[in-house]
Order: sequence, then C-alpha cells, then structure tokens
Amino acid sequence: MKIIKYNTPQAYIDATENYLLKNELISNITLGVVNAISNKNTENNNYTFFNLINNHEIKASCFISNNRLFINALDLNDIALRELANYILINNIEFTTISGLSILIERLLPLLLSNTSIKILQSKSLIAHQLDEVSQIETCPGKMSIAEKSDIDILVKYIDSFQKDASLFPLQSLETIRANTLNRIELKRLFVWIDDYDIVSIAAYTRETKNIGIISLVYSPPAYRGKGYASNLVKVLSESIILTEGKKACGLFTDASNPTSNSIYKKIGYQPIAYFTDVEFNKKILSE
Repeated sequence: MKIIKYNTPQAYIDATENYLLKNELISNITLGVVNAISNKNTENNNYTFFNLINNHEIKASCFISNNRLFINALDLNDIALRELANYILINNIEFTTISGLSILIERLLPLLLSNTSIKILQSKSLIAHQLDEVSQIETCPGKMSIAEKSDIDILVKYIDSFQKDASLFPLQSLETIRANTLNRIELKRLFVWIDDYDIVSIAAYTRETKNIGIISLVYSPPAYRGKGYASNLVKVLSESIILTEGKKACGLFTDASNPTSNSIYKKIGYQPIAYFTDVEFNKKILSE
C-alpha cells in the first residue's frame, strides 16, 4: 500500500478520472474542481492531489483546496485508513476542514486527532441527492430567467443569506460573493425565478461532470417561501440541465437537518444517495 502525490491537476485526473467516475455524484466536487482549473498542465500551488494505492488499485483519492481536504473513498479497511491518516500527519498535510462520506470521516477523525490538542469547531451533515427523471409538481406564477448584472446587489444579498441560513463554513466575504456571482452571471450559470417583476428565488448550476450537473445556492427570502417558487425553479433548471445540456442526471446537496428542503426535492424526483460530513478544526492539522 502506498501514497502517490501528483504535481499537476492534469496528471492527477489522468490517473484518477476512471476511479472517480465510478461514483460520479459522490466524487462530484473533486471532478468539478479539477475540470474547472483552466491551466491543467502547470503546477498549481493552490491544490494538493494524492491517491492511496493498493495492488495497483486506487482505494482513496484526496485533494486539498483552500485548506479543505476532500476524501473520495467508498470504504477503507482499518489498515488503509491508518495508512492514509499516517501519511497526512507525517507529511504535515495542512488543512482546517475535512469533507467526505460520513461513515469514513467518523472513522478517520480519531486517528487524526489522537495525541493532539486540536479541537473540532463545528460539523455538518449533508445528503447527496440524484435526479434521473423529473417529476411533475404543482406550478406557480412566474418563470425562470438567467440572472443579469443589473441585479447584482440583490443577488449578493440572497447568496449571503443562503450561506448563513445553511450554516456553511467558512463564510465567504461579501467581496468574494460578489466576484463569484459576477463570474456565474458571465458564464450564464446563475438563475432566478421572477414573479411580477420581483426576484423571488435563485439557484445556480455550480458544477458539471461527464454525466451530472449540480444545482446549488437554492434560496428564497422568507417573504417568498411556501409559494412553490424554489421548487419550480429547481424543477425547470433540472429539466434544462438534462434536456438542453445533455446530462444523464442532476445532483444537489442538502442539509441533513432540514426536512423541508429534503421533502421538496424528493417531490421533484431527487433521491438520497449518500451522507457526507464536513468538519472544521480550530487550527491546521499538523503532526505535533
């Protein structure tokens, strides 16, 4: 059993893509991030990529971006899990947040945190949902439109409210949200539901991989909730991704503690596939 580190995103994806595509929704964040890196043939100091290999087979695939470690693995035996933890600690792989399948993170944390003073600040459980066929739901007034630059102020306000309502961490600054929002508008990846000239709900097409498009940033202000706006926006956007974009499925991630949103997406046709856990620490994981 060994760890292989890759110096470029292209080298990593060449070695790992087939493994990640076996479970495309579960590996979607990694696939989406790597595919979004524009210059794949040069070293990028903002990312770290490495795989755990046993008998020429990938057992776990990891990457680090912005101090967040993403682990892609369906299951690891105790030996493989300890090998991964030892590599992270011995090589001082720095991160303050870790994300992966809940069943894996729960087993890995004790190995990483034993004999250290590091504390868990917060954790969050998410459900990954996949939609293969859109179900019909009750329609509501209004229609979906592509977001426009002229609406940037209200869009930034909505996305900031979304991250706070969803208890995301770490929180993005308003400046970062504005820059990301302008980029999504430019790429025509941010959508709004308009009723009587008002933007009553928003959603984004945030990542795409070979067969799946991911929807995120679904938000309606409190005054517009319970009217079907978000449900219809997600339904229409899901249809667009499958029919217009030619994807085989759509995916989205929800807060496991929010039964309302989980129920709404189920009516549209989304089915829960897996549970994920995000954990934030009070300082970087380092060998002490």
